[in-house]
Amino acid sequence: MLLYDIKSSKAIELAQKIANYYPKVKVRALARLDQGALDKIDVIYNGSGIGKKSNNSDSIYMTPLPDTLEIPSEIFAIDSNYTPLETLFLKQCRLAGCQTLNGFSHMVAFTPYIFQKFYLKI
Repeated sequence: MLLYDIKSSKAIELAQKIANYYPKVKVRALARLDQGALDKIDVIYNGSGIGKKSNNSDSIYMTPLPDTLEIPSEIFAIDSNYTPLETLFLKQCRLAGCQTLNGFSHMVAFTPYIFQKFYLKI
């Protein structure tokens, strides 16, 4: 598992938590996202606050993917943000030929799983 955040300290912190809780998972925090790393990715999940309500009114138009990278069309791109339905991140990936899943669909799709797992305890 490769982790990248526009603030590298957040990626490092999350990588350490994953390694502690799930020691069998090989996880590595990336200081920067380059073409070599992007070419090894099957699924890319944008869990950043980019696009969410913030003090920066332009954040909805931002993306964690640098314009200089060529996004492989084989990547499955998921965004946790649901406003707008197609964030700039998802648009970049869609235009590169990737399959995408927006935050609203992601939230709806996983709600029954979470409910069953944690509340029904079946």
